[in-house]
Amino acid sequence: MKRNIIFVAAILSVLLFSGSASAQSLGDILNSKNVNEAVNKVSGAVVTKPQSIVGVWKYKGSACAFESDNMVTQMGSKVVTDKIEEKIDGYFTQAGFKPGASNFIFTADGKFVNTVGSQRFNGSYTYNKANGALVLNYQQLTVSINGSVRVSNGATALLFDANKMMKLIAAMSKETSAEETVKSISTMLNECKGVKVGFKIGK
Repeated sequence: MKRNIIFVAAILSVLLFSGSASAQSLGDILNSKNVNEAVNKVSGAVVTKPQSIVGVWKYKGSACAFESDNMVTQMGSKVVTDKIEEKIDGYFTQAGFKPGASNFIFTADGKFVNTVGSQRFNGSYTYNKANGALVLNYQQLTVSINGSVRVSNGATALLFDANKMMKLIAAMSKETSAEETVKSISTMLNECKGVKVGFKIGK
């Protein structure tokens, strides 16, 4: 517990009090010496994989997680990932992803429907319950994206490579500013080593 408190204090001091917070990039914050030293002193959060993803899953918001489960503790991970999710929630909203208006439906025969606002995207998927690996093949968009399904602290998330995720969001978006939006968020995410992004989902 004491190590966790020290870890969170280190992150908060970097996020809130080091220099001019507004002038720091997200990469500067996450890759700072204080955060890295704290991360190296603690163990990772427990992550599990669902036995099945069949069913209707409602979109709950953007998600992100570190590629290595051992990079941060449950407490520390939440502090950092919340900061990233705050940045990308707005971009996902522009593409039509909104709680109550977006969902994923996975059927037992390997098909899925992704509702994004007024749009419906169909496709096929494969899921490996042993390691959580997920592959989504979007039919209309002719896009295939590899990722994973993971559960941490009771919350389920679909996570993907950051750059591929943003290309998918751009393909879905009807906004004329989509290209600039993708460039902005991709630049931000490229500064954060070992981060996956995607969707929080729940039944």
